[in-house]
Amino acid sequence: MKSKTRLYFIFALMLLALIANSCRKDISLPDPSLESLFGTWNWVQTSGGNASQITTPANQGYTQSIEFDKDGIFRSFVNGKKSSKLKFSLSTGTSIYKTGTAYLLTFTHIGSTQNLSQTPESVWFSTSDSLFLKEETSDGYQYVYTRN
Repeated sequence: MKSKTRLYFIFALMLLALIANSCRKDISLPDPSLESLFGTWNWVQTSGGNASQITTPANQGYTQSIEFDKDGIFRSFVNGKKSSKLKFSLSTGTSIYKTGTAYLLTFTHIGSTQNLSQTPESVWFSTSDSLFLKEETSDGYQYVYTRN
């Protein structure tokens, strides 16, 4: 009798996992080229701000990586430990740094609709393995990452 109950329990767990996975909704992308954003990226450097400083893992003494999931979840890790988990969205708009259409990234707390910052970040790739994020303000920071 116990083995039959255990079998029902395992079946119920598998069914629940299948239902939960089928409810997952992938994030909407304004352009198919943004598929390259998904995955894990390692921090190379940050530059900008009022003092135009350049920071790197070497001069800061820590490593950082970020991860973008297809379901719109962003995670950041410092020295391999998770430091934040946010929801992100991508849209098209105008950039103060380039002409034409820009791809803009915004972050919200999970379960909220309010942006964490009024300033989005523009997103672009120099190659499929180099990601650039730039805060859309005149003294904003630019972040450079390489694919993990």
